[in-house]
Amino acid sequence: MSVFVDSNNWVSEQDGVRWALWALGDSRGWRPGSFFERLIEAYGHADHENQDVLRQAYPRLFLMLEKGRQRGGVEVLAALIGEAK
Repeated sequence: MSVFVDSNNWVSEQDGVRWALWALGDSRGWRPGSFFERLIEAYGHADHENQDVLRQAYPRLFLMLEKGRQRGGVEVLAALIGEAK
């Protein structure tokens, strides 16, 4: 796993995974700061066009969130940070 900051969006892979797990209600997640918490909330309320805008600005974060929403995705995300059950 590469944990580095994407120069386009300032979200490390580990933070993206942890925040996505938190948003999905998994105890292995970390609550993000208020800015990213509101971004995740806005993404959930956005139409497809505005979700695209947010994905372009923060691709890693929303890729992880979308990955986690797929069948078995929470465990896939947990495995990325070495915390699979």
